[in-house]
Amino acid sequence: MRTTFTLIPLLLALVLGGCTRNADDAAAPAPLTKLETQRQRASYVAGLDTARTLAPVRNEIDLEVMIQALRTANAGQTPLLDAAAADAARREFTAHLRDVRTEKHKQHAQKNQAEEERFLAENARRPGVTSTSSGLQFEVLQASTGATTQPTDTVKIDYRSKLLNGQVLEDTYASGHPAIIALNQVSMPGWQEAMRLMHTGGKYTFWVPAKLGYGESGSGDIEPNAMLTIEAELLEIATPGVKLDND
Repeated sequence: MRTTFTLIPLLLALVLGGCTRNADDAAAPAPLTKLETQRQRASYVAGLDTARTLAPVRNEIDLEVMIQALRTANAGQTPLLDAAAADAARREFTAHLRDVRTEKHKQHAQKNQAEEERFLAENARRPGVTSTSSGLQFEVLQASTGATTQPTDTVKIDYRSKLLNGQVLEDTYASGHPAIIALNQVSMPGWQEAMRLMHTGGKYTFWVPAKLGYGESGSGDIEPNAMLTIEAELLEIATPGVKLDND
């Protein structure tokens, strides 16, 4: 996730417009319990939007100092940082966030790799589980002697992909619409290998090591070095010239 230290100008304008306390007013205003005016509502929404904008870095921000800066700017007073110092502070903060992000990425990668190694070692000893030379593991849940795929085939397939902690990533069973996949467009090595192992009408569970999945980079909700579990059923292989539908 990329985070900058720059708030949306319109959002800041709304926040500043909603400040009713003067900079030299020492008494804190009583919290509102009701929003009665358009100005109050707009100001409150601006505050909520600001909080959402700052959510990724909320533990890095001193809210009271931020409010002081807002009041100083709104009152037209001289800020504690001039333009050059403010730019330097932004660069410093951006570098800090990058270091924090890098460290978290490293920690997640190490944790997930250790969990994967432990799981795959134990899983390989289970009856019915087969390990391939690449490191992919699979179990046949429903055997079939149906046709197997070719690299240029398009297939209809039901599948559910999950993380090791059980979090579901994709689920065609739940949607009620199988996926239509052109195999020559599949980029994940583990998924490519899995589809070559399947027979039409068969049902399988695949355990995909990170090196055959999203690797050390991860993707979205998928952390670095996160192993995937895929439950899959090959429903149909397209006949040349005949288009599959996912109903």
